[in-house]
Amino acid sequence: MIDLLYVPNEQIDVKKIEDLSISKLLSEVNYSETGGLHAVREKVRRYIGRLVGASIKPETVFLTNGADQALCVALGAIKQIKGGSVYIQTPYYYKYPNQIRMVHGGKIKTQAATHPLLDSEHMLTAAKDANTSAVIFNNPNNPLGYIQPKQVLEHLLMSTLSSQAHLIYDTVYVDTLFDPSDEAHFKLPEDNGLIDRLWIVGSLSKSHGVAGWRLGFLVCPDKEKKRVAPILSALTSNLSTVSQRLVNIVLSSDFFEQRRQKLCTEMAANAQVIFEYAEKNHPLLFPNMIKPKAGIFFGLNNPAIKNKEDENHIQNELKKEGIQVLSGSIFGYPSVFRIPIATPLKDCTTFFQQVEKFFDVNRPDNTTRIGTRENLSP
Repeated sequence: MIDLLYVPNEQIDVKKIEDLSISKLLSEVNYSETGGLHAVREKVRRYIGRLVGASIKPETVFLTNGADQALCVALGAIKQIKGGSVYIQTPYYYKYPNQIRMVHGGKIKTQAATHPLLDSEHMLTAAKDANTSAVIFNNPNNPLGYIQPKQVLEHLLMSTLSSQAHLIYDTVYVDTLFDPSDEAHFKLPEDNGLIDRLWIVGSLSKSHGVAGWRLGFLVCPDKEKKRVAPILSALTSNLSTVSQRLVNIVLSSDFFEQRRQKLCTEMAANAQVIFEYAEKNHPLLFPNMIKPKAGIFFGLNNPAIKNKEDENHIQNELKKEGIQVLSGSIFGYPSVFRIPIATPLKDCTTFFQQVEKFFDVNRPDNTTRIGTRENLSP
């Protein structure tokens, strides 16, 4: 079975890292305060401050069980502050809609697009709307690995000022850049005017290759920290003290920083190989394919896939060949498949060949061809 849903994970030799000894990890057995151990929150404060260039107080940092929990807590707090709709930019992280429905309850606003840059104007318009409660800004984008230009973030900050909307800045993939010079795209202006309505969601799981440890965090506006603490405590509790110590180790150890840099280098190289292979051998298959600049996924776009029926047909046929993929409707439009960049080229080769084969045969109703040179031309 070729599983294109999950990222291969290199095992860690814990004997090489003294602080990962069981005795040290288990030395703290008492409850920590809701936000987490102060020393660890201070470490996260410096870390996220370096990434986004913002001044952050340690007491506004909350350690969470992954970024998903951080986002849910932020949405729950914002619901208490300001009702209304929540805007998500397409293509979006597939859990956003359910998180909004379950925790916030507001109307979900989005605009179908084949490229996140094409959706920027819709996002900025929604941010100015007085009925908008919050805008979720995911940069780098999941599933495309696309980096928004710096001016989009700057315009978004200005747009939310007039509407009093909250901005949730999802930074999960900020520390997975293939080119470190791109980090300037994520810096917040020091005087951004949004200090009372800026929420930062992040994680160490993807960037440092420890997804199973569920190391996430939330940075909330200073005046909302008393609102966040009871939600985190009552709804889902905070990160265990063992995991908090892991956060501290990840951010303090040369081993994990070297691991992060190694993962970025490997992802960049593999992305280049897959992209060049697809361009050379299947130029009409995914004509709008975007070369990722960060993250761990490719978003492969084919405009010939028009609806859920097309998606299901292709997915079912791929399963017969032992290939599993995530299809695009869960990201906001049906024309995308998401595959991990870490996928070996031999598996990608099989995937591309099979998808192209399926585009060259009739759909089940035998009336419409979903992949011909005519309807795949750029």
